[in-house]
Amino acid sequence: MEMKRTGPNTTIIQTNGGDRIFFSYSEPVAAFIEGRGYFKSEKYFSNTTSGHVSKWLGDEGAKAQTVPHDVILKFAKEAR
Repeated sequence: MEMKRTGPNTTIIQTNGGDRIFFSYSEPVAAFIEGRGYFKSEKYFSNTTSGHVSKWLGDEGAKAQTVPHDVILKFAKEAR
């Protein structure tokens, strides 16, 4: 597992299997799961966090599945 700061208040945890969990501030808000694609939380946190997620997803944002926040939390727990 590797943790990288990607910008002010954003971090990614990448697992050895290729999964990536995206954090805005200290909250996991989006993920890339190898073989399944991109996911983003349906929970609204703030305009800033929404911007962080949009920037991280980039062109993949249109394909990202919007899921309950509990799903993102589960991905984050499994990554640790």
